[in-house]
Amino acid sequence: IVPQLGPISSIMGEIMLIALPADPAQVSPMQVREYADWVMRPRLLTIPGVAQVIPIGGEVRQYRVELKPEQLM
Repeated sequence: IVPQLGPISSIMGEIMLIALPADPAQVSPMQVREYADWVMRPRLLTIPGVAQVIPIGGEVRQYRVELKPEQLM
């Protein structure tokens, strides 16, 4: 077997990083992340050739469910 190098452009294609700067005095990190998740991501996915959009950073809203075992009985 003779090892060979692959092409300069990988199968991953092009990767673009987009920052959403915000003033912390006016907007919380959670609001910026929700904007990225619910507004920017769907709009970017409508562009032909864009296969995946992964938001990172900010604060992700979480819902916590706490059960009361005595009420489940």
